[in-house]
Amino acid sequence: MTTIAIIGGGIAARSLLYAMAKKNISSKILVFYSDSFAFPCSLHSTAIVAPRGVTAGNSSLGDTLMEGFGRFQKHVSEDAPEGVERIPQYTGALTKLEAFQKRYPDGKKISSIGPLKFQEEIYFTEEEAYLITPSQYLSWLTSEASRKLNVEFVPSFVTEVHEKTLKTVDGGDFSFDELIVTAGVKNFLWQPLLEADPKSKTVQGSYLEYDFDFGEKSFSLTLEGDNLIYSHPTKKLLIGSTTQESSWELPPERLLSEIHARLRTRMKNILPEFAQGRMLVGLREKAKKREPYLLKKDAYKIMGGLYKNGYTLGLSLAEKILS
Repeated sequence: MTTIAIIGGGIAARSLLYAMAKKNISSKILVFYSDSFAFPCSLHSTAIVAPRGVTAGNSSLGDTLMEGFGRFQKHVSEDAPEGVERIPQYTGALTKLEAFQKRYPDGKKISSIGPLKFQEEIYFTEEEAYLITPSQYLSWLTSEASRKLNVEFVPSFVTEVHEKTLKTVDGGDFSFDELIVTAGVKNFLWQPLLEADPKSKTVQGSYLEYDFDFGEKSFSLTLEGDNLIYSHPTKKLLIGSTTQESSWELPPERLLSEIHARLRTRMKNILPEFAQGRMLVGLREKAKKREPYLLKKDAYKIMGGLYKNGYTLGLSLAEKILS
């Protein structure tokens, strides 16, 4: 029996397992992950899947994102995954209205949306979107895949790969026939195996999380780049998010405070105090031109550069790397 080794434990790895199960792959599969050495960004993500004004035919990245969004829509419709809720995505602007209206021509000026009320009329548009509860969805992907696959999870960090063997930090020694790396910002450790350099950078994303009841319906709002996301099933309110080139998981408190203050100023609703929120940080891999990449050479494959689009692109890229 052949053995496939997977390095990674986030949305890319779990989507890959799910795609493998759909293809009825009979190989033995070893999944190596370490929450202590490489905490998955997937669990510290606002996890919204939405087109956000992107249309096909304008750029290769736009085409990739629309393909991923369409695949995710089909996934929700056919597979009814747990931890995924269809919601409205409201996007609004106060400045640079001409460019914004060109991108979103079907919007209108309003002073309230659902439970939200604003200090003035704002040009808003509405799109179909999906809100994901990361822990629940990742667990569902893993559970569904494990029903059909011969899979073993190895909770240890891979320190060395040589030909068709790998070693882990706790002294483990494993053999494989094929290796697929889905390690996000840690992908750079294994790119030399393929003599490749996708020009990736480590980018920090952070947001605030509150226990808060905003009513009976979930929604996502983006106003001038600031995000306010409410999940009714979990009664969580997320405010953010920041994006800055950094390899540190220390949250940028000042930037988060500024986002929180802007949203409070623009809304009539009373938001929780800044200090009541939990500051969460995830480290993401941003490749050149924000393009995700699939690399293949001999027994090695790497799937990376998902950046902010892990949940949108996870399944479509996983199917491509297996094809």
